[in-house]
Amino acid sequence: MSTFTIGRFIYKEHKETFGQRLKRIRKAKGFTQTALAKKVGVDPQYIHLYESGKYRPSLQMFEWICEALDVSASELLGF
Repeated sequence: MSTFTIGRFIYKEHKETFGQRLKRIRKAKGFTQTALAKKVGVDPQYIHLYESGKYRPSLQMFEWICEALDVSASELLGF
C-alpha cells in the first residue's frame, strides 16, 4: 500500500493507484488524454504524468478533473 498527497491531504492507495484509476475512469467516460487536458486547461503531457504516477495534481486541478469527468472526489480517490 502506498500513500500520496493532493493538496494537504494524505491518501492511502490500495489495489489500484490514483493514476490507474484516473486512466480507467477517463477511458470509461470516452475521453482521450488530449480531450481531458483541453477540458481542464493543461497540456496533455500533464494527464500522462498523472496517469503514470510521476506527478500528482494540485487540489484545484484534482477538482477540475473530477468536474470534467463528472465523478465525485471519492470515486476518483477510490473510496
